[in-house]
Amino acid sequence: MKKLILIVVSVLILKGGIFSQERDNVIIRVVYETLSRKYSDSKGRASDLHYLDIGNSFSRYYSIDAQLLHEFKKEMISRKSSPQEILAKSKGYKSGSQDLIVKHYLERKLLCYSKVIIQDYIYEEPMDGLGWEFLEGNDTILGYDCKKAKAQFRGREWTAWYATEIPSPDGPWKLSGLPGLILKAVDSTGDFSFESKSIESSKESLPMDISYHLAEGEVIKTDGKTLYLVKKKSIEDISGSIAAQGLTIVSVTDEKGVQGEIPKRKMNSIEEYK
Repeated sequence: MKKLILIVVSVLILKGGIFSQERDNVIIRVVYETLSRKYSDSKGRASDLHYLDIGNSFSRYYSIDAQLLHEFKKEMISRKSSPQEILAKSKGYKSGSQDLIVKHYLERKLLCYSKVIIQDYIYEEPMDGLGWEFLEGNDTILGYDCKKAKAQFRGREWTAWYATEIPSPDGPWKLSGLPGLILKAVDSTGDFSFESKSIESSKESLPMDISYHLAEGEVIKTDGKTLYLVKKKSIEDISGSIAAQGLTIVSVTDEKGVQGEIPKRKMNSIEEYK
């Protein structure tokens, strides 16, 4: 299927950080390759690199490409560039995943940020135990001896490999709760996977501001199920979603500039809410 590019017109008021200032220092930084089949008709999986920054009280999981794009836009805003100029000059950047997960260890909760088209959302949910079942069979990942476990989480069965040598019960995305850092996880369908590519201990004090987000405007506070439905609509009824956010579709073209139709897609979500 050809990749089509939607050209839309909007007036954006870009803003800076909006959340309460809570800070920590990065102790461990893990790079994960995330592979995901986002659409039911996709023949392959999209790749994205993520950081998992682990501190004493919090962790932060986010797309490296998304952060680079955000930092570029932030710099352009500081130069008082217009939204049209920012849009034009940011086309060379990859967008990356627009989801960001912050885990509050002490309060046992997740803060989940996401952007759908141009609207930013935030919701909170408890860090419930996934009910891991320990399995036989070890693996070696990045030189660490890893044990195996599996769990059911929102419609998917996950198998994870964790390193007890790294005594953090954290992991990629929303996965956590094992007696060691999760270095690899795959779902039983093969649609989604996470695998660590490097692990670094912070030799210097690297600040981690959990209030920092990719937000560029007003953020809507919501819940996981509602955001799931918003994302589903943005994929399966993109025209309606674009109109709902006050945008106007100017044209739809492929990479060669040829006019086309908006493709009909069906979302393949990493999690489902009932």
